[in-house]
Amino acid sequence: MIQFDFGRLEQVELRTVWVSEDSDFATWLARGDSLALLGEAINMDLELEDMEGWVSPYPRGVVCRSRGSGGYVVVENQLEHTDQSHLGQLLTYAAELKAVTMVWVAAKFTQEDQNTLNWLNEITTENIRFFGLEVELWRIGESPLAPKFFLVSKPSGWEESTVASESGVPDHTTAPIPAPTPVPSPAPAPETEETSLEDQLQQVENELQLEYQLVENELQMEYWQALRQHLEDSGSFIRPGTPRSQNWMNFDVGHWRLRMTAFNNMREGGIGVQLVIREGDAEVSYNTLYQQRGEIGAEIGDALEWRELPEHKQGQVMLRKYNADPTNRSQWTGQHDWFKEKLEAFDRAFRPRISTFGAAN
Repeated sequence: MIQFDFGRLEQVELRTVWVSEDSDFATWLARGDSLALLGEAINMDLELEDMEGWVSPYPRGVVCRSRGSGGYVVVENQLEHTDQSHLGQLLTYAAELKAVTMVWVAAKFTQEDQNTLNWLNEITTENIRFFGLEVELWRIGESPLAPKFFLVSKPSGWEESTVASESGVPDHTTAPIPAPTPVPSPAPAPETEETSLEDQLQQVENELQLEYQLVENELQMEYWQALRQHLEDSGSFIRPGTPRSQNWMNFDVGHWRLRMTAFNNMREGGIGVQLVIREGDAEVSYNTLYQQRGEIGAEIGDALEWRELPEHKQGQVMLRKYNADPTNRSQWTGQHDWFKEKLEAFDRAFRPRISTFGAAN
């Protein structure tokens, strides 16, 4: 019996090979052999497009053409989990070039982004296509690295339609059916086609923004409900307001014209606490507190931002925490601990001073 030696198939971390998305990963994707591999995964014959002389205010991914249809194919590449910013860039490339095929390559797709591509394929016409692919690297021992694409999202029925529309190879599985004599019709003007495509892409972007807003609103509600529960469970003396689908929550601070607010930024990251002085003699109230900013800062234990906004008849005293991602549920407990500490510190520092303003609650 012949004996064979077998090796162990091992997966290689992408960042050990491609450090940068732009200079390393995108450069590799633009190679002929890489495009051939990518084309096999989506059943398209791709060739790199010469973009010399194309001026755009935006960075771009890999731009190709389909040898079958001649249309633009834009490829957005990502070495991490997918996120909203890369999807936005992909749509921007498509709008700039009037592309009809969009390909998103990433190390891993979140379920939300995979659902988004599936949804985009459902609501757009057949001539606009979205593909999502995950990429992996494998090797056996010291063998050369072997990249592998896994298709996670594609247009419905794409495999069947590709044979005729992209490769040009006829399908002989069924007998040909004679086609009726076509009725001549005037060709549409190029401007109409371009406008129609641009309108479709704009509609996709608008609907995508709406979907993200709905998802963000739902997450905001959960975030503030969790903070409220955290304050109650920890026995804090802070009494929160009603959680809502917005990026802030109000807290009573003892005066009807002043409020304490916790806020977050789910688009760019960061959380914070602020005291807002509204209307009436806001300028007088703000100046009264501002004159005590040294003592107040020492009591709270942090450097505060003081902002007088006379055009809005408002003043603000703010404390921010920048290294926080409110969309990451695993960070919520730590963020809510921070909110508890800072809200209590704000209340202790400001409530006694606010009580001297008159017309308190």
